[in-house]
Amino acid sequence: MKLRRIAVSTALTLGLVTVGAGAARAQSSFAAGVHIGPSGRASVDLAFFHSDLAPYGRWVDVAAYGRVFVPRHHHRHWRPYMYGHWVYTDYGWTWVSSEPFGWATYHYGRWAYDPDYGWIWIPGTQWGPAWVDWQESED
Repeated sequence: MKLRRIAVSTALTLGLVTVGAGAARAQSSFAAGVHIGPSGRASVDLAFFHSDLAPYGRWVDVAAYGRVFVPRHHHRHWRPYMYGHWVYTDYGWTWVSSEPFGWATYHYGRWAYDPDYGWIWIPGTQWGPAWVDWQESED
């Protein structure tokens, strides 16, 4: 079977909210289980993620990205966007994760695959409903 190349970009530009004034509004808009974070802070700096995500993985330094989060997995085939579901909201399609670290890792920053650590999360401070692109190829 020949594979077709598919590139779908989630509507990232729909409803992006800059953390700060819009964060409180974003929190109240997502009664589906998405929240700002366990400590309830409305504004986010990178240090905020370290303590809240530490129980779910480890932080390592990767030359290309700096300090990144490596989630603890229960199986070797884990990848981002496996556990949860998509919900259409006022901000567009939004990922609602069932993982305890998903409130951060699917709405701030980006995922990347590192050959030494596997899937790593690179923190960011701007909230988005989902930060994802899909691509399929013969590789």
